[in-house]
Amino acid sequence: MNENRIIANNGSSIAAMFFLWFMEKNGILYSANVRNRIADNNLAALTLMIAEKP
Repeated sequence: MNENRIIANNGSSIAAMFFLWFMEKNGILYSANVRNRIADNNLAALTLMIAEKP
């Protein structure tokens, strides 16, 4: 296995990035006064669950 590959986990990191991008573009991450709608630890857990899916 080539350890220098960017996508070493079959695209899961890209899926997690698109999850965060989607939430940001649709106004889910921040409220009107630029505060997080989802706590940082919950957002990290959601993103890791997305990245771990086969």
